[in-house]
Amino acid sequence: MQMLVLGAILCVAFNATLVFVGRFSFVDGRVVKKSEEHSAMAMSRRGIAAATIMGLVALFAMHIFYGRPVSVSFRWSMASSVSVYAALFDYEKNIIPNRLLAPPLIASVLLIVIDVLKTPGLWRSSIGTYAIAALLSGGVFLVSRLVTRGGVGAGDIKLFFVLGMMLGFKGVLNVMLYTVLSTFAYSVYLLVTKRGKLNDSIPLGPFVFIGTALSVAFGA
Repeated sequence: MQMLVLGAILCVAFNATLVFVGRFSFVDGRVVKKSEEHSAMAMSRRGIAAATIMGLVALFAMHIFYGRPVSVSFRWSMASSVSVYAALFDYEKNIIPNRLLAPPLIASVLLIVIDVLKTPGLWRSSIGTYAIAALLSGGVFLVSRLVTRGGVGAGDIKLFFVLGMMLGFKGVLNVMLYTVLSTFAYSVYLLVTKRGKLNDSIPLGPFVFIGTALSVAFGA
């Protein structure tokens, strides 16, 4: 129970970090508010609340309902919160900011280091699992970008690279599967209802959120 409470505290702290890097920047040694990002949906009170709640739900669901260790549940908590911010930024501004991905990447590396220190004899497995997952997931979308000639955004590639570092191979594979399926279903809907064309581009961020949410709902 104590570890779960600690995970919840870390979840809130993680979201606070994302809000800080999203709303503020350092200019000449001073903290300056980014007015354009401050007004974005992702940085609104509702956006922040949605991301934090989603992170807490993922943490408790993965641990209580699916019996995942708190350390693994916290990874899903981070991924869930990031997916909410990514969805809102991509939907409104058609971009996934790099600064949104830096905190989860750093946190993922720190968690890998902790795993290595806890089980030094399995350090190759600990590092390899997440590094390979990041390279493969990011690589799949990089190839997609090349094949579609820019149909997949650079932010989407970096987002899945970070998700691979957070969730490992099996976890990110689940997110990718549900993301692709939900994107395909929406694309078919647009074509059938004649609300879109084959060459129309749609933001991927909201579907990454759907993919992450479904992965949590089904226990990954």
